Amino acid sequence: RNSPLTVMTAPRIISSVEAPVLIFSSFIFYPSILKSSVSFFSCYQIDKNSSDTFLKDNPSSICWSFSHILKVILYCMPVIVVWSLIFPLALLFFLKRIKLQKTMILSNVSKRHNSYFAQTIRKLTSFSYFYLGYKQEFYYWESCIFLRKFLSILHGKFTIETEDMTSIDKVE
Repeated sequence: RNSPLTVMTAPRIISSVEAPVLIFSSFIFYPSILKSSVSFFSCYQIDKNSSDTFLKDNPSSICWSFSHILKVILYCMPVIVVWSLIFPLALLFFLKRIKLQKTMILSNVSKRHNSYFAQTIRKLTSFSYFYLGYKQEFYYWESCIFLRKFLSILHGKFTIETEDMTSIDKVE
């Protein structure tokens, strides 16, 4: 039997077992992953007479050498794009889809179909950490928080670096 609820079904991307692991990982590892990627742009000059700059986290690596550029292109840029842009936008899309499913379920309470209803409720509860506690019209706020974390990491990394260099100049 076809029902109006089957319109919202989509291919299963994340299983109910993987969902809690994904949620836990995203909250725990998100700042660390981005911080390590952004740190590849944090260079400093040891000797004012030399034009060489070195990675702040690994002073034996020369910034903007061939190997450094390769790491930036192959590791840092993809990680930054995926975790700072694609992940929050995918979360926003996913939360919007969950909101629509939740609205559809609540509006069709009398027309519940057991298998679809059970699957959707499982998905709603698996990802409820991303939207519970917010008013319904602010379901997207957690994706904004992930973007804010990324901007905080960028600001912190480059502001602290500038302040460190200024203090080093004052000491000399």
